[in-house]
Amino acid sequence: MAAPPTKDRLVVLRHLTETLGIAAAGGAALGLAGAPAGWLSGSILAVAGTSIAGRPMFVPTLLMRAIYILIGISLGAVVTPETLPGMANYPLSIAVLLLAMIVISVGGAGYLRLVHYWGRVDAYLAAAPGGMSQVLVLGAELGADLRAIAIVQSIRVVVIAVGLPAGLAVLGLVGHAPPRVTAVLSVAVLDELAILIMVSSVVAIIAYRFRFPGGLLFGAMLTSAVLHGSGLIHTVMPWWVANAAMIAMGAITGSRFANTPQGCC
Repeated sequence: MAAPPTKDRLVVLRHLTETLGIAAAGGAALGLAGAPAGWLSGSILAVAGTSIAGRPMFVPTLLMRAIYILIGISLGAVVTPETLPGMANYPLSIAVLLLAMIVISVGGAGYLRLVHYWGRVDAYLAAAPGGMSQVLVLGAELGADLRAIAIVQSIRVVVIAVGLPAGLAVLGLVGHAPPRVTAVLSVAVLDELAILIMVSSVVAIIAYRFRFPGGLLFGAMLTSAVLHGSGLIHTVMPWWVANAAMIAMGAITGSRFANTPQGCC
């Protein structure tokens, strides 16, 4: 296939630049304000609004796939060598948590399917508990309706953000966990980051090639989790890379709101 004309490439680049710029502005506005999932939800709102207004919002497929891998790496980095021993100390709590997640997912998905006639994949992803970013990435890879899923997940995040702090305050359980941050980007840290990104990307691409559901996300996430959990890798993704990935994911999701009739929701 011949390469597209230079003029077309410039148009695509202009649309991409505009999309990412709007996403960054929206993400920074809510992220710096401390809103829940602000970098992601802010970019979704900004790009979705611009898209509904008629501007051509666009994110190329290759960039989408790279973002899925980066998000997977960031998610897997929450695992530490202390994670598994810590899980073994609280088996009943973990069992109850897993049961609650299953009940929430099945109940929510059943409601969306039976009452609102949603498709199976859309209903499950919209009802799935957990981070909105991984749900949207998986939905994008599975060809789900990201507009509907983003709306339901965003409402859930807002409800949790308002209700959970209030509930914890009433119970006297408010506390602050120290954040896990990346050390100064020394040569050793950069070497670990390079290994982490390279190995996770290779596994993610293999999983994608073998048509594993959500292969890019889960391949990178599981690889990152194994590397961090085994203690082979200690470095996590720099905060600005993680936030940039959230902004780009918001741009991907927001761009799906193109051709949405105004006043539809």
